[in-house]
Amino acid sequence: SEQHELQALTTALERRFGQRHSTDQSREQLTNRSRRPGESLGTFAADVLLYARRGYPEFPAAAREELSLHAFLRGLFPERLRQHVRLAMPQTLSEALLQAERAELVLASPPHQQVPSPSYPQIRAADCDEEGAVAEICQLRPSVPRRRPRRPTDRCYRCDEPGHVARDCPAPAPSVRTPGTPGNGVGAV
Repeated sequence: SEQHELQALTTALERRFGQRHSTDQSREQLTNRSRRPGESLGTFAADVLLYARRGYPEFPAAAREELSLHAFLRGLFPERLRQHVRLAMPQTLSEALLQAERAELVLASPPHQQVPSPSYPQIRAADCDEEGAVAEICQLRPSVPRRRPRRPTDRCYRCDEPGHVARDCPAPAPSVRTPGTPGNGVGAV
């Protein structure tokens, strides 16, 4: 009678707190588990770890970790995500999960689009005749950005005077060195 009551109590507790999973069933689930569409990576990793613990309770923790890692990598979807994670060569399930989350962010982002440069109207010879082209160029001229105005701090590299740059320097150009003259051009001649 006590034996019968113990079995009834055990059965009631199993019904209340969940099914007992056989190790063979958990091993099969670990082998066949793959990430479902829309499933988070964390949920997938947690399931893999659970199946490894249930399927191989007698294994050392390091062996279960390795089984979990391989099952996680095998079940990753899509294929490009799996390739990215494998290239990172993770040593643990948590490293693989971290790499998968990073790779998923990169793979999910839209492809790089070039930022359009400021567009200026294109003038093609086939679009207009010479007179029309000249008129159109004159109309476009105000819309083209001008060079920045010279600042009073601009100095000429040739004469070291403020207010202009070397290309606009009023000073005479330096003498051209003849090829074959030895030295660096500094010092006595």
